[in-house]
Amino acid sequence: MWELWDIPYTQDDASNPQLHYDLYIPRDRTWQPGGPDRRGSSGNSTIVECPIIVFVHGGGWRTGDKSDHRPMARRVAHATSLPVCCPNYRLSPAVKHPTHTNDIHAALDHLVSREHHIFESSHHASVADGVANESETVSVKFTSLYLIVHSAGAHILGSLFLSPPPSASNPPPPSSSPCYACLAPSLPRRRPPSPPLTRLVNGIICLAGIYSLDLLLRSFPLDFYRSMLTEAFGEGDSYVDVDLTTYVRLPPLKSTLETKDFECDGKKKDEVVERDKIRWAVVHSKGDTLVDMLQPEAFYRHLAELYPTEGGGSVTKGNGDGSMLLDVTTLTGEHDPLLETEEWAGLVKDFILNDGH
Repeated sequence: MWELWDIPYTQDDASNPQLHYDLYIPRDRTWQPGGPDRRGSSGNSTIVECPIIVFVHGGGWRTGDKSDHRPMARRVAHATSLPVCCPNYRLSPAVKHPTHTNDIHAALDHLVSREHHIFESSHHASVADGVANESETVSVKFTSLYLIVHSAGAHILGSLFLSPPPSASNPPPPSSSPCYACLAPSLPRRRPPSPPLTRLVNGIICLAGIYSLDLLLRSFPLDFYRSMLTEAFGEGDSYVDVDLTTYVRLPPLKSTLETKDFECDGKKKDEVVERDKIRWAVVHSKGDTLVDMLQPEAFYRHLAELYPTEGGGSVTKGNGDGSMLLDVTTLTGEHDPLLETEEWAGLVKDFILNDGH
């Protein structure tokens, strides 16, 4: 396993460890010179294009670190024979929503915008990408994304690849807002993903996710949950404006297609409009005592409305081609230990193997 730790994904605060990610790249035949993913060579480097899995950790928006999940990242990389990326993001109460989402957006942009240089000696070491030397063996370009998220990470990523409802684009004045911190002018705004980034997302697997904050508080009217949401989103009687079960699909993706115009013996440009092709899997365990079953059921119902031709499956099943899934039976453990199971790694592997992209 090649492991590249502490790669900064922004130059604005490159020394901040909360703005770094780690890469885990399995050393199987796919990665060796002459393997099936090879596309060329340059000097001492074999240049490879391939998909990558990105894991966004949970922790209630205020705890957690990429280093906590090294065993899980290695297990998933071995199970799928694909590289895994674990990014950090800034934590509350130092920052509030949507900063967590914007940080993950920046990490994804950085990840897919460059070639990553791997050295023969790159193992359990801190390596800044973009540095090459004589021992370099592989340069990797990531061409598609499988995103796996846990707990609050599901809300963070869902806030990126779903859009706030139209009413949220013209919010009421802060004094009457149900979530003042989300609308305060001094706070950053959500930065929507670009069409090129969206096109790279093959699928998203949400494990033990939090999707509706108000529903969470109704299920768990405890000070711990209230303080967690206050630190991440601000004081409020309601958090409906950041409820993923009210969000909509991303706007249609537009691109220009150059075609042959036989009438004038030249080329013409046609505008192509398409929707995102993201496959969603919503996974939960009945043994989870920190987030209850109401969360995945509500989110899956909403996804089925947003993706009517892709969904329509029942609990533990998606539609026949696996384009959308709700699974509440495969995993049986508690909220955090779920990540360390072979069953979780196997579920990720099966989701990717069944992908039609």
